[in-house]
Amino acid sequence: MADKLVDIPIQDLTSLRDLYREDWPKYSIGYGTVDTYVRWLNKDPNIPHIRILSLNGDWSDGTFIITDWNMLFANTRSTDFTRLEKALSLIDWSKGYTIASIGSRLLDLIYKFVKENNVDVNYIKGTKWFRMPHDEAAKLIVNPPDGIILRPLTAEDVATANALWPFRYPGSSIFLKRMAKYNVSVGAFTSDGELVAWCFRIPVGSLGTLEVVESHKRKGLGSLIVRAMAKAIGETGYDVFAPVVVGNYPSLNMFEKLGFKVVDTMNWLPPTTPGDWDDNEQHY
Repeated sequence: MADKLVDIPIQDLTSLRDLYREDWPKYSIGYGTVDTYVRWLNKDPNIPHIRILSLNGDWSDGTFIITDWNMLFANTRSTDFTRLEKALSLIDWSKGYTIASIGSRLLDLIYKFVKENNVDVNYIKGTKWFRMPHDEAAKLIVNPPDGIILRPLTAEDVATANALWPFRYPGSSIFLKRMAKYNVSVGAFTSDGELVAWCFRIPVGSLGTLEVVESHKRKGLGSLIVRAMAKAIGETGYDVFAPVVVGNYPSLNMFEKLGFKVVDTMNWLPPTTPGDWDDNEQHY
């Protein structure tokens, strides 16, 4: 019988997620990714453009692929990557997915797969994967300076953030709107309402897309936003994770100063040619 990808029932996702809880935080990337969709689909089981797939209906070894809009996540608990590689071979790569949140365990496999299967990707600089235990994060002090207000991001704020985001791409507006709607987010605003810094919780469950506008850099807003996000996540009982680009020494130093520790690496592989991802399509 030919191999095929089979949707994993929503009611099975918690059990799939919990396979990644063992040997914490070794499998934190897989845990955080599945947990995101457990939380989202419990809120709204009809969110469009999300597929959570297993190979031939068997996810007992933790092997899964998730496609969400233009993003693709893949993971396994198995030390033999054969089944994950088979599952990846069944994906329609012509759609132009970004292979997201690749931990060190799977990086060589993914590099080998895209090369052997002629998947055109850009090899961009990787990140260090930082962690702060939830009990430490919950104790962080958040003290906005005079003239700065912190609050969650609205859809209108997201439009501003996307326009200012140096890494925006076709479909990124929808990606950010989804983050703001279903996850915790924090924006820093001036007293007249100008958005000057922001951070989202991205699908791997970590902090992400942290930005401070040029006019307000070197004022401590990056650290303020990280502390606010980390505290909010830590108070819910989740450890706090963050990918920080290798070589971005100001950010690396900031996270280390706040008490985060490196526990892994993480990479993304965006497509050489972006897919047809329309920011106007109903998606969130």
